[in-house]
Amino acid sequence: MKRVAVVESSSQALVDLIRRLVTQAGLGPTGIASLSGVSVPTVRRILAGARFREVEVLERACVASGLGLLSRDADGIYHPLLDPGPWAPTDVPVAPPAPPAPPGSDGLLRTLADHCRRQGLNPHRLAQGAGIPYASAHRLLGGRPSRVITTLQQLLAALGATLVAVAGDGTCTTVPIMPTDPALGAARRRAHAESQRRYRQLHPAPASTGHAPGRLRIGKGEVLDLYRRHHLSFAEIGRIAGVSRHRIRQIVAMMDGVHHDPISR
Repeated sequence: MKRVAVVESSSQALVDLIRRLVTQAGLGPTGIASLSGVSVPTVRRILAGARFREVEVLERACVASGLGLLSRDADGIYHPLLDPGPWAPTDVPVAPPAPPAPPGSDGLLRTLADHCRRQGLNPHRLAQGAGIPYASAHRLLGGRPSRVITTLQQLLAALGATLVAVAGDGTCTTVPIMPTDPALGAARRRAHAESQRRYRQLHPAPASTGHAPGRLRIGKGEVLDLYRRHHLSFAEIGRIAGVSRHRIRQIVAMMDGVHHDPISR
């Protein structure tokens, strides 16, 4: 019998599991992206705790159809994710090895669709039972790949974890593994770096002047001197001092005691 890590089920359980496994493995966004082929920004979004409507819809559909879900990590420890039935995780038999998912399909969605067909659930009944839109139920039972769900499975595969679906009678089905593509991840990183390089060439960053925005480059006495002796306008002094004309007017009024200048310059 395999060891079982008893964890509390929660909404977005797939996302929470990935975050825990990445933390345990001591990997950063770049490391897990290299292993899985998933882009670094997507990995960062997941690790930051982003919530996805597709995951919520999938989990509600699994619970409504009576399909439980476990994850077996690289150490052989089972992590309960969804528990819709009366079965106890400690009594779940060892599932067979996970086969690879066929090209163009999603392993978890295909497993859910097969389970619903065995249970006699059509999209209408699944939508009613799960409280999800009919269109969402129809897409789930179609077994077509979902960008979010497929990405999460690729991350799990890169972490050495597999998903096990458990029916209400305790029957285990290993979810086909979604293939990872580290070469794709490397190609995406190179393309991202190249796009950043081209952007910097077309839009060079302005040279730093060491001047904080909104602060005077010259003294207030010099501002008053430019106004009284050289008769520059507020706008001209502002360009020299690095502040707005309204700020120059305030300084002149404070320094010169002129609160209402008859001519706005």
